[in-house]
Order: sequence, then C-alpha cells, then structure tokens
Amino acid sequence: MRVAFHHEENKRKPIFAGFKSPLKTLWKKGQLWNVKRGLYGDILTLENCSLEHLLPISKGGKTELSNLALASKEKNGLRGNLPLKDFLTRKQAVDYVVQFAPHRDFRQYINDLLRTFEKLGVLR
Repeated sequence: MRVAFHHEENKRKPIFAGFKSPLKTLWKKGQLWNVKRGLYGDILTLENCSLEHLLPISKGGKTELSNLALASKEKNGLRGNLPLKDFLTRKQAVDYVVQFAPHRDFRQYINDLLRTFEKLGVLR
C-alpha cells in the first residue's frame, strides 16, 4: 500500500538528528567560557547552539572533532551541504579559532581546524 501526503497538515516534518561531541558538551556546561560566537560570527545561546560539519556528511565528512565547529542552528541550516568557502570568510574562520586560544586543551583542535579550513579553501 502506498501512502501519499497531499494536504499541508499531513506533510511530514524533517527529523534532525543531534550529534554528540565534547565540543558542544563543554560549551553548554560553560567550560569554554571564552567562546561566545559561532563559526559565522553570530552569538551562541543554549537554545541556538549546534554542531556544524565543515565538510558535510553527504560529501564524505565525518563526525569527528577536526570536522566540527559550533554554529547557530540558523546559520548551520542556511548553509546546508554547500561548500564552506562560499559561506565563511577567512576573517570569520580566524575569529572563531582565536576564541579557543585560552583553552590549552584545545590546541590540537585549533591546529586541526586550521588544516581543515585550508583543505576546504577557506584560508586561501
């Protein structure tokens, strides 16, 4: 039996799966006290904070720290799976990374992120 949804009230809504990462968990617990802005420069709140895949899963990206950044749900959704370099300026990338400098445990994250930005053409 095939079911078609023709009426507005019967349309299926998209289901968004949440991703867990120490990055988002630590931020939500207030342990990344210096990180106030998301990847695209917008202010992060407990309600709007999401994880942005720098290289989208649909393009072969993985859910691993070197491919993740904090971003507002709105900006994350606007980009979808389009190339990061079309949505992120070099300045925005650097401003995002600099927020993590006071957190010594995130030095590797900073280095990995800069490599990912370079690979995706953001820092060129």
